[in-house]
Formats: sequence, structure tokens, C-alpha cells
Amino acid sequence: MSGRLRRHIRSNVVGYVALFLTLTTGSAVALRGSNSVFTDDIVNGAVRTQDISDTSGVRSIDVRNDTLDNGGLQAADLRSDSVGSGEVIDGSLGTSELSSAIPAARVTNSAEESTLHSIGESLPFDSVRYDTAGMHATEDSSRLTAPVKGVYAVSASVVWSSDPDGTRFVGLKKNGDTWIAMQTQPAVAGAPTDQEVSHQVLLQAGDYVEVRAHQSSGGPLAVIKFDATSPEFAMTWLAPGP
Repeated sequence: MSGRLRRHIRSNVVGYVALFLTLTTGSAVALRGSNSVFTDDIVNGAVRTQDISDTSGVRSIDVRNDTLDNGGLQAADLRSDSVGSGEVIDGSLGTSELSSAIPAARVTNSAEESTLHSIGESLPFDSVRYDTAGMHATEDSSRLTAPVKGVYAVSASVVWSSDPDGTRFVGLKKNGDTWIAMQTQPAVAGAPTDQEVSHQVLLQAGDYVEVRAHQSSGGPLAVIKFDATSPEFAMTWLAPGP
């Protein structure tokens, strides 16, 4: 064997071994040294599911723990709808993982709200007790808006100033044209009149609910501010719905 041939074989022995393994086993083997395969050796998007011999694909045990802040797999690394219930380990999601993801809001008003005789009005709410999903906005302070489709529990409570005349009405109205719930009662003589109303309703993303109030006392009458009972307005997502 000539010296030139021996030098050629020695300088390319790693490549020949990799070629031999590829031809005999059908897959390349990462080797130490200059012929190893690193991240920057792979074109983005070149490795697909069918290129991975494990029929289970890439699983949690195949991903190295990331010690960097905000590291590991994040939403930006996952294709839309690629993670389903089958990929979530039973018992791995608890209250702490869902507490900031469930749309829920409760609002109140910092002062009493005056209403006119025999005119239905949407009550405004200027103070947020909690709002996990941007459901309340100051420019539309009478509304709580659904950020996603689903079944929601909606409720409101008011306390009217003491006046013996007429009736009191409070209701929940969707998108300004559909009643969800309502309650009417005579005024309580010699004491404030308390009213509560609640229901569950299917809402589409962008649907909103308002609290409508009406009184027939014969003149202006206030919905008074009282502790955490009046005026109060709350809406909480319960389930995806049909």
C-alpha cells in the first residue's frame, strides 16, 4: 500500500466508519470529534417526526432540563393545537397553574349611583376588585366582556336607598338586547331595598353583559354604596360550552 493511500485512509477513517454504519443500520451515529453532529449542523426544520426512530416521538424524557430563566419549551416553541389532553400527565395541572388563566372579574363603584324615575339605566362601575383577563375597561365601565367563548356565571347585587314608593328592578343584559336574568320587587317600606340577580349564560368572545336598573319611586333614587354588597357585578368563566 502506498504512503499516499495510507495517509488518505488515516485522515478519513472517521468518515468511512460513519458511512459504514449508515449503510448497514440505516441511521447516522454522532461521533466525537470533527465529525460529530451539532445543532448548527442541522438546517432549521430539517428534522421531522418521521426522521426520529422512536415511534413515540420526542417526549419529556428526551428534552434536557434547561437551567436558564424562562428556558425549556414555551408556547412559541409549540405548534397551535399540538398539545392535547394526552400529553398532560394526570394530576400535573393544579390550581396554581390555572388561577391566572380562568377569566374572572368583579367590579364595584366607589360611590352611590343616582337613578331617574321610570328610566332603565346601565349601572357604571369604576373600581376593579379583580380581573384576570381584561374583562373590564374604563371606557365601557358598565360592561364585563367575555375574552373567550364559554359558559359564564354572571351576578349582580344592589341596595336601593330607603323609599316606600314604587317598585325596584335589576337585570342582566347581554350585548344590549338580550335579557339573561331579571328580578322585580316592591320597595321595602322604612328600610333600604336589597336585590340580587344571577344566572349562567353561553357567551362568544367579545360578548358583553351589563347590569340594568329601574325604579318607580316618583323621583331620583340612589343605588347606595355599602361594603362589598352594593353595587357589585361579577362574571366568571365556567366551561368551554357547546
